[in-house]
Amino acid sequence: MLAGHLHKILISVPGSEYDHLGQPCPLIVGSDRKENYHVGCGVLLAEDRIESVFCDSNGTVSEKTEIRLKK
Repeated sequence: MLAGHLHKILISVPGSEYDHLGQPCPLIVGSDRKENYHVGCGVLLAEDRIESVFCDSNGTVSEKTEIRLKK
């Protein structure tokens, strides 16, 4: 699941500390905004994986993550 508007960037997998409701799949939250600073998330959906890259308004990549999908 992809989400924004929480003013956080994180990846939550089932059972993690951010899984309060028993989520059935990974959750990528890719939106953080402060005065003149923004962070967004680019997502690549492939047959066997999900890749995400968090990048800020200065062009700095803060995190790259790959989630392998079960077949």
